[in-house]
Amino acid sequence: MSSPAAARGRAVRSGRRSASRIGAGALRAPVRIPAAGYLLIAAVVVAAARPPQAFAQARLTPPPAATGARHDSVWADAVARHAEDLLAVGYSFRAAEWALYLAGDGASARRGVALIAKLPPHNLTATEFLYLGSAATRGGPGTWPALLALAQRASADRNATASTLVAAARALGADAESAARVGLGVPRPRALRQFTIGVLAPIDGRLARQGEAFVQAAALAVEEHNRSARYPVTLMAGDTRGEPLAAARAAAELARAGVGIVVGDFLAATTVPAAAAAAAAGIPLVTPAPGREDLAAIGPHVFRTIAPRAYQAEALARAARDLGLSRLAILAPDSEGGRDLGERFARAAAAQGTAIVGREMYRGGEVDFGPALERLKVAAPEGIFLPGTPRELMTAIPQLAYYEVGARLFALEELAGKDVSAVALEYLDEAYFAENYYEPPALGGETFAARYRRRFGGEADPIAARGYIATSLAARALATELTAPEDLAPALAASAIQRTQLLAPPEGGGAVPVLRLSRSGITPIPAGGF
Repeated sequence: MSSPAAARGRAVRSGRRSASRIGAGALRAPVRIPAAGYLLIAAVVVAAARPPQAFAQARLTPPPAATGARHDSVWADAVARHAEDLLAVGYSFRAAEWALYLAGDGASARRGVALIAKLPPHNLTATEFLYLGSAATRGGPGTWPALLALAQRASADRNATASTLVAAARALGADAESAARVGLGVPRPRALRQFTIGVLAPIDGRLARQGEAFVQAAALAVEEHNRSARYPVTLMAGDTRGEPLAAARAAAELARAGVGIVVGDFLAATTVPAAAAAAAAGIPLVTPAPGREDLAAIGPHVFRTIAPRAYQAEALARAARDLGLSRLAILAPDSEGGRDLGERFARAAAAQGTAIVGREMYRGGEVDFGPALERLKVAAPEGIFLPGTPRELMTAIPQLAYYEVGARLFALEELAGKDVSAVALEYLDEAYFAENYYEPPALGGETFAARYRRRFGGEADPIAARGYIATSLAARALATELTAPEDLAPALAASAIQRTQLLAPPEGGGAVPVLRLSRSGITPIPAGGF
């Protein structure tokens, strides 16, 4: 292992070079990402965790013998004395760095482990434990005793990183008996880097604000997961800049960094190349990107978290009930998908005692909805479910007004599109549509929106909700007893629904939001109506 000072220098230089790619970009405005919960490319975050002026003090300056190239007994004595000096003045993290420098040298390994055992209690954060564990891992198989010593300290501190460090030590060759002495059982071997989630988002560029919300929500998901997880996970950010080529490059770099799973992007255009890059590396990707039914064709390791359209149809039927409507009609495409959506809407309405008073089917691409609307008008529905394409909606909406059907419109996510919503606002007083994401679960009686606001001081938008859900599912998969990255796909598949690699929401979540579109804006429908 090279000296801590040299490693930090390389890390900072590397971080500067990769600022627009992985990790370091998360440290620059406008993205305000908390250091907690992150394992960035190098010691950029952790190096700032202790006052730099400490090294200006004479006794804390590394002696020349400790920084020399010759690894002999003189060098080992100098390094050990320096680590002891750092411990004496309370610089536990720096002391541990130098102790690991010894632990990576075969002849001095025991001295390094002994120094780590002297670390005072409750002096290191989870982030610092994981960074030190990563530094030890880079030293190769001979550093597993140091990893177990770190795990022992973390365990005594009741720090959740202890099991992760034991699993990493096992991956470097620690035997079951030695691992068991930590007191946490014998986890399966697992490289430390595999407990890292790589999150893809446009950190720079015109979509930086949305990217900030996505990554912040991912950080919140990691923080909340780590409070009770046996295997805490960390986060590494990759910048897609909202561009396909940049997304592929960022995903490839996350794969080379050894992350266990990739989350993102929330844009369909950047998710396809990112998914291809992740699949080529054999790393699962979980994305909340909408509108790409062909994503699953990239490979068995690609998963989506958007709400299935059938779920959106059922949510709209429940919303109609909450609005007090008792008579509904269906105007759907005469296709397998259209018939299925109509049936799901009808069943959900019937389950709540709402009558379906009319049902009409039309050919795909229909331009004349007059005959069907006139027949539905006779039935006097209060609401019409129309699961059409954007073009079909833009054609049907003016005709709803022309034939004076007098029913409220319920549509899927297509209604939220810029062109479709503009037509709806021109001809209708209001319309309702289902979003394509799950509502994150409440924790301790506090909603996701409230937790996000308390943590970051802003309002959570749908993109933030998607980032939270996808990262929660990824963290849950990483925290299972796995032996290799390829085991993650079956773990995720256990949460998949239907055959399109769609993932079920975390326990306690699952409600698909329904929103009201009107000239005053877009507002959610609360349970029980307005």
